[in-house]
Amino acid sequence: MAIKRNKIHQCVVAALATSAALLTGCATQSSNSTAQITNSYYGTLEPFAQENLYFVLTDRFVDGDPNNNYPEQGGDENYTFNRPLKGPDGKEANVGYLGGDLLGVYQHADYIKDLGFTSVWVTPIVENPDEAFTGGEKIHYGEMFKDGGKTGYHGYWGVNFFVEDEHLVSENFKFKDFTAGMKSKGLKTVLDIVANHGSPSYTMPQDQPMYGEIYDKDGKLIADHQNLHPTELNYDNPLHTFFYKKPDLAQLSDTNADNPAVLDYFVEAYLQWIDQGAEAFRIDTIRHMPHHFWKKFADRIREHHPNFFMFGESFVYEADFIAQHTLPENGKVSVLDFPGQAAITSVFGKPKEGSQLKATKIC
Repeated sequence: MAIKRNKIHQCVVAALATSAALLTGCATQSSNSTAQITNSYYGTLEPFAQENLYFVLTDRFVDGDPNNNYPEQGGDENYTFNRPLKGPDGKEANVGYLGGDLLGVYQHADYIKDLGFTSVWVTPIVENPDEAFTGGEKIHYGEMFKDGGKTGYHGYWGVNFFVEDEHLVSENFKFKDFTAGMKSKGLKTVLDIVANHGSPSYTMPQDQPMYGEIYDKDGKLIADHQNLHPTELNYDNPLHTFFYKKPDLAQLSDTNADNPAVLDYFVEAYLQWIDQGAEAFRIDTIRHMPHHFWKKFADRIREHHPNFFMFGESFVYEADFIAQHTLPENGKVSVLDFPGQAAITSVFGKPKEGSQLKATKIC
C-alpha cells in the first residue's frame, strides 16, 4: 500500500511539474551544464515563478473608502452602484459597483501576507463608463456572456487607459500610493491590463457617453465607435481607425492591432503604470490579438524595463495552442495554464469522481 501511495504521489508531482512548465516555458539541462544539473527537467528559471499570487477583483473585495462609491452616478435608470439581479430562493447577484477599492485591499495587506502570498493581482484600474450599458442582451440572474444592464465594476471596459477609475482610488490614495503601500508590506503588485478591446460600443437604443470611446492622456477623444456595428465603420473617419471592422467579443470594440497608433497608445499607457509601481502584468484576452502585436508590445515594454514579467489569459484548453505565446518570437509571454487546471480539477474537484480518476488520469 505504501508503494502504491508513493507511485500516486510521484505521478501527482509529475503532473504539477508539467503544468508549471507550461506556465512560463520549459527547458532541459544537460550533464555538461555549468549549473551542474544532470539530465534534469524543470519548468522555468523565471524569477517571478517563485511568487505566490493572490487575485483580487478590487470592487468585490473591501470598501475602504465609501466616498468613492458614487451611488447617484448614472441617474435613475442607468445608475452604476448596487444593481441586484434577483434569483430563486432569495439568491442574488449584482452587476453594479459594490464599493471595493484599492484602499480596502491595502488595509487588508497583512491578512493577504499572513496567508502566505507574496504578490497581489488586481483587476484593471483604468477609467470605465459612468452609466450601466443599455445595449446588448439584458443580463438576468445566473446568466453569462450578456452585457445589457451591466456596469464596468470589473474594470475591463476601458475608456481612458491613462486615468484611474474614480471608484477605485481616493483623494489621497492613488495607484502609486497603493503600490508603495503594498511594497512596504512585502507584497508586489501585478496589474491586469487590456489591449484587445475597450467598452461595449454598439446596439445602444441611443448612444451613451463614454461607451465605444477612447481618450488619450490629455483627455482628448481619439477613437469613437459612434454606436455603429463594426461592419459600418468607415476608415475615412479617423475616429474609426482604432477599431477593426468585425465583431469579436459581445458588443466590445475590437482594437485594430494593425494600426501602429494602437500599439503606441497602449505601450505609453502601460509604461505609465509601471512607473507608478506595477511589477508585472496579467494580459486579458491575449489570444484575441495577433502574436506580432504582443511581440512588439513586449519588446517595447522591456526596452524600458528589462525582463519585465507578463502572463496572459489565453482561454483555450489546448496546451500546444497556448504555449505559442511563450515563444520568444511571439513576445515570450507566460500563460495561465488552463489545460493543467482542467486536468487537476477533473481529479480533485469532483468529490464523487475524483478518487476513481486518480490512478487512471494521472498515472
